Amino acid sequence: MNKSLFLGAAIACTAIWTAADAATFRAETHARGYTVFSTYEKPERCEVVLNFTFMHNGTRDKGESLCMFKDVPEGKDVKFCEFSHERMVDPIMSGPLLPTCKPLE
Repeated sequence: MNKSLFLGAAIACTAIWTAADAATFRAETHARGYTVFSTYEKPERCEVVLNFTFMHNGTRDKGESLCMFKDVPEGKDVKFCEFSHERMVDPIMSGPLLPTCKPLE
């Protein structure tokens, strides 16, 4: 399995991204993955990239995960996407959430 395949984020870490008049995103991590939550500000279609590190064969490797483009659900702190994997050991966020959003037409 490629080390940088779509894996997950970090244990006990929360990341938040905000912009004026745009959806906001935050990630909550758990033992083997993450959940990304969104807060609806206006109708948008977004994707979110997460960067993290995790233990693999005694060394810390880099990983990246993508929440594919979809409509941001209305509401505050609504589940946007989630991921977990049994091989992900001690994941730690290594950067901010990187959302890309487009207005709905």
